[in-house]
Amino acid sequence: MSSDYRDILVVVECRPDRIMKTSLEVLSKARELGDELGARVEALLLGPQVEGFAETAIHNGADIVLLAEHDTLTMGNIDALFAAVLPVVRSRKPEIVLMSATASGLDLGPRLAAALSTGALSDATKLEIDETDRLLIAKRLTYDGSVEAAATVPRARPQIASLRPGAVRIGYPDDSRYGSVERLEVDIPKSAFKVELVSIEDAPDFEPPLDSAEVVVAGGAGFDADDFHFVQDLAKALGGAWGASRAAVQFGSAPVDRQVGATGAHIAPKLYVAVGISGQFEHYYGVRAAEAVVAINSDKGAPVFRYAQFGLIGDAKEIVPKVIEYLKRD
Repeated sequence: MSSDYRDILVVVECRPDRIMKTSLEVLSKARELGDELGARVEALLLGPQVEGFAETAIHNGADIVLLAEHDTLTMGNIDALFAAVLPVVRSRKPEIVLMSATASGLDLGPRLAAALSTGALSDATKLEIDETDRLLIAKRLTYDGSVEAAATVPRARPQIASLRPGAVRIGYPDDSRYGSVERLEVDIPKSAFKVELVSIEDAPDFEPPLDSAEVVVAGGAGFDADDFHFVQDLAKALGGAWGASRAAVQFGSAPVDRQVGATGAHIAPKLYVAVGISGQFEHYYGVRAAEAVVAINSDKGAPVFRYAQFGLIGDAKEIVPKVIEYLKRD
């Protein structure tokens, strides 16, 4: 049965103006895995109007772009996404189906697995290939980052997996790559909808998402809840998002959805600023894909300085306001 299944299908999430960064990460990893397996990479683009993103998908690793356009294929409308993706997987029989472990991907992967009588490997931080048996190996840290667990789908096909946002860095687009584009007929019956999506609105106090920010500033346990504004103010001055270490979250200084590290968000910004963070392995694992790391810490022996390209040694509560003042100069 498994010999009937070939190639890698990537479920690509699109915003009205672009392919989501997290999906570009998955495409980069799919290209790597496809080269190991000698498999084509097919990108399934979903949305009301996605034809304009086909070239981007090809330059980022796709051999074939499948356009699934329908007015109901909007972010958060998981019933429509499932109804559109399932027939594509059944007809094209990919060996591997990949998606990002976003809210939609974490919902969609298990739904597909249940409908196809296969397994879903969710929220992986690493994806590797056993070339002998053509097995996809999904790894992730458990027990607060102290143990790396691996899982496979040994018999059923396709092998479905979601990759944690920020777990890999987007490869450089190859503008010389070329591929084919196919438009799919999308039929989503009204019976497919269990929930009616009324609208999508930003939260009143909208914070930039960690997984797509080019600049991230994170604070550690040295900041209590009343002092965390230093971290937030620096992030705002740099035009980025703010985060927190696991210790800061455990002490109640920041919410868990702002946690960065092995057991939190995996991020790959162009600039990462660690403020008052010791930088143990659990934290490093979540930021290792950052292009540049700046550390601000009073302890010159803190582990964070081992992987930071730039460092400021001193009291972060004194240094950060001076940095912000400098950034605000005309």
